Formats: sequence, structure tokens, C-alpha cells
Amino acid sequence: MNAYDYLALHRNVNRIVGNEFIDNTVEINSSINLKKSIENLIDNGYLYISEEPNITLQKLKVPELKEILRNNNLKVGGNKPQLIERILENYSSIKIDNELPKVYKATEKGMDLIQNTNYIDHFANNYAISLIRATAIAQNDINSDDKIEFIYLHEVKRLLNDNDISELNLVLHSLVIYYQKNSNDKDKIRQFTNISHYTSVLRNIDDESRYYGIPVSEYVLSASQNEKFYESLLLVDKIPPNVFVELFMKDVENFYNKTMPYTKEVAQYLVADVLKDNNTKSSILNLLNKNTHDIHEHKTYEVKAQSTNNTVKQSTPKQKINSNIKKHEKHSNDEQQNALYGCGCLIAIIIFVTGCTALAF
Repeated sequence: MNAYDYLALHRNVNRIVGNEFIDNTVEINSSINLKKSIENLIDNGYLYISEEPNITLQKLKVPELKEILRNNNLKVGGNKPQLIERILENYSSIKIDNELPKVYKATEKGMDLIQNTNYIDHFANNYAISLIRATAIAQNDINSDDKIEFIYLHEVKRLLNDNDISELNLVLHSLVIYYQKNSNDKDKIRQFTNISHYTSVLRNIDDESRYYGIPVSEYVLSASQNEKFYESLLLVDKIPPNVFVELFMKDVENFYNKTMPYTKEVAQYLVADVLKDNNTKSSILNLLNKNTHDIHEHKTYEVKAQSTNNTVKQSTPKQKINSNIKKHEKHSNDEQQNALYGCGCLIAIIIFVTGCTALAF
């Protein structure tokens, strides 16, 4: 049994046989043999095909149910449950012209598997963590109440250890969306929203000021992705700006386990962005563009996963970006060498052909 078998189970329980479905995405549909997955599920006792009238009749539409009753001289009035009940009461003497649909049903074992893999739907089309990776991570989870959270925090810890700020940013953003939709823990939502926003700013400052050589833009610092959340904190809950800034700094620095560059300025910019204070926004933006080299001189920083007490040392994102630049330069040099070699070969061929032509005459 693999991740796609689990997905096939989730997607096809209570579906009509012959109307199987796995996913709308090309990536998943091209990676799975749905027929084989269904066979695996049936062979392993997770799924069975039901022909029981009380199940199959549920799949018929009201006009179809009424037609069965009408053809057997029975009353056709009532809603769908009443029509089904009337057919079942007279089922032994009823004649049905068309074969009733067969339906996939989960066994008790299958229902347990669906419950134990309740993360499947969430990660089926997740842009941050693939379904296969999520399933592999979930195998290590024995007794957590929230498998989806467990998978996210596992990846957060791994990416912190790998110092992969770009991927970490994606995972944190996806985790924040999950928390905002499913958690009632306001402190947790605030903490990870702040961490996600700061990590996004850190990554984008590196990208824009170091890699691309352009000034940090307003877009990098704006609250656009979490605008409603920050408006709620500052305008609805009326958290004082100075308290908001302190909380933001605390959330970020507890997560990274060290004083990080420009946490105060990033938080102050969020406040100014929500309050539409353009003068403050411009001042902070100018300050960051004047001093972004400090971020790149920030050699190392310690980070820790919020879900553990283990602290690890990370190298600065600068190293990764410099590595990418070197790879890019090497690739460009290789292309230039290949082009020169190709030109040399072409010239040699032309000379050879010209010489042969001259000899012929």
C-alpha cells in the first residue's frame, strides 16, 4: 500500500463502480494506476463492492426512483428517502428494468485506514509538501492528535537544519493557512504568521538585494498575504503598535533562537502598512535598502524548530545564493565554450568543403 492507494481509497468510497476518480491534477493522474490501486484495496480488505439495494438506491435520482415505482403501480409521491423506503418495502415483488449501480464501500478495516490517513486530502495538491513525502513522514507519527500539523512541523525542522530558506518559506506559508482555517489557538496562529512573514522578507531581501542587485521593494515588506489577519490584530483587537512590535520580535527570535536582523523594522513596517502610514513605510524602506549589507554580513544564526527543544546552527542564506551564482556562472561559461567549439567545427567544415571543390576543378 502506498500514498496513491490511500488517495484512491479516500476518493472512491461511496462512488459508483465505473465512475472512479482520483484527482483533477495531471501530475497525480499520470503517476497512479487507479485500476490497480482499487484492486489492491479490495484484495487487502479495505474496500468492497456493494450491490445492496439500501446502498445502491441512494445513487439513483428522484425521477429514476419514481420511474421504478410507477412501473410497479406504486405511489410516486414523497421525497427521496420516502421513495427509497417504499421501494425497499416492496423490493421482493418489484421488477426493475435497469440494473442498479454497484457502489464502492469501505470495510471496517478501510474505515480505520481512512481515519489514520486523514492528512491525505490536505496534501493531495499541496504546493509545499508532496503527498508521497507527507505519507512517508506520517509513518513516524504514533500518537499525535493532528497528523497534518505533525507533518508540517517535521518539515520545518528539516528545512531549518538544511538552511533551505526558500522551501522553509513555502512550508511556513502553507502551515499558516492551515492554522488560520483550522486552529482556535490565536497565539499559535499569530506566532507562525509572524515567523512566516519574517522568513519571507528575509528570503526576498536576499533575492532582491543580493542576487538580483535591485533595491528591496515595498512588495517584499507589505502585509499583502496576511493583510486581513494583521488588520484584525491592529484594527479589531486593537493591539497597541508597540505591543505588536514586541510580540513580533519575540515570536521571530524565539523561533530562530537568536536576535535576527531587522525584526523591529519589519514589524514597524507591518504596522505602518495596516495603518496606511506612507511616511513611516518610506523611511523604513530607505533604511533597509541602505543597510541590507548587514544581513549578508550576518555570518551564522542559530535556529530551532518550535516543535522540539533541539537547537542547531545554520549558515547564512548568503552561502546558498553564492553557490547558485557560481553554478549559474559555470553554466554560462560551459555554454560559451560549447558555442566556440561549435563555431570552430563549422569553420573547419567550410574550409574542407572549399578545398575539395577547388581540387575538383
